[in-house]
Amino acid sequence: MNQFMVDALKAEGDDPERAMARVLAEITKPETTERLLNLVLPHVEQNMRTLVYILTQGERIGHLVLETNIVDTLHGEGYDRILIVTRSPDTSGANRFALGIGEPRIKHIPTNDDIVLLLGILDQGIGTIGPIDILMVSPEKLVADFVFHLAKGGVPKVIPLRPDLLNRANAFLGNLGKTDDEPMVILHVRDMTFLPQASHHTFRCAHIANYRPAVDWLIEQGYWVIRIGEPDSASLEHPSPRVLEIARRADYEGWMDLAFSALCRFAITCQSGPEAMVRIYGRPSLMLNIPPVQLVPHAPGDIFTFKHVRETATGERLPFSEIVARALPMFSTSEEFDARGLEVEENSAEEILAAIHEMVETLSGARKHDGQQSKRLHALASPLDERLRKEDTLYTYAHPMGHISEEFLRLNPYFLN
Repeated sequence: MNQFMVDALKAEGDDPERAMARVLAEITKPETTERLLNLVLPHVEQNMRTLVYILTQGERIGHLVLETNIVDTLHGEGYDRILIVTRSPDTSGANRFALGIGEPRIKHIPTNDDIVLLLGILDQGIGTIGPIDILMVSPEKLVADFVFHLAKGGVPKVIPLRPDLLNRANAFLGNLGKTDDEPMVILHVRDMTFLPQASHHTFRCAHIANYRPAVDWLIEQGYWVIRIGEPDSASLEHPSPRVLEIARRADYEGWMDLAFSALCRFAITCQSGPEAMVRIYGRPSLMLNIPPVQLVPHAPGDIFTFKHVRETATGERLPFSEIVARALPMFSTSEEFDARGLEVEENSAEEILAAIHEMVETLSGARKHDGQQSKRLHALASPLDERLRKEDTLYTYAHPMGHISEEFLRLNPYFLN
């Protein structure tokens, strides 16, 4: 968390409204704008139309990659250069290779100036100062605008993988024995080794053991499976040399996450930051274990499954219509589910394997989605979407983005009833 924000909360007795007032008073001072200009002007070239964006949470790979892609997709048209001010990877622990996404047109400018970085929470649109335009949009509004874009049939802008990373990836995989005709899948499963102090996010996590039968099947079909994530996550402990848990390897480097995401046949993801790496390179995604959540930017060809929500007292699973009626996608912590006597249950090994079969069949052309189940999903989601539209936002699943897994629905006929 931004240290100036932490200090403001402490100074105001943990009162968030008073702390925010203190923050706003500081970041709207003229000298804050001057500090921003001192950062970016050395990178502005003559006769190049330049857009500046302040990315406040650059320590998170999802924000760093996703927001970079959104800014380019929604606002990049007509600009010769995009400058993104974000946290220095030397202090944030962020993947430093992600700061090279989109080069040379997109340039990330690292800083540890907490006050300048907090300019990124403002929602003031685009303003012009001297030779540059500055995009002042909060992360929340930026993502909502992006989902609006996708809901209207827009697509994310695809960023090419840097040639040097492509060459390194091909050499690395070739040394391990992978040939060009062998397909590769990226696997990411969020667990509590990521941000272990954030216990309120347990409802977003899953166990890797449930993915083991699907990994076995993919290996039998001739795939390589490359798992990305935290080095301390529970291991698959798979005997095949075609299963690589790269974060656990002694030779792991951050560029691998990006390069392998760009080269995969498809990715098996979850509702967590690394899924954005797959989207920026235009690769298909099977997103599993989605908890009740408001905004998820699915690309057109994606397939997804949901976690189950059950009553703790009775064990009864809630159908999607009830999840919408109770506005559960507006929850952001595990404690909110606990307080209402609800449990969020991850996908079973059977559900995961069936969805992966579906994804492989879909990509091969052997299976076509007629869209009827997804239309049913959209209709059931519309009451919550109508409510959110009044607040200038929306609910992803009321709109045509990707497809709900037909295999998930076959195994769970209750879900759309």
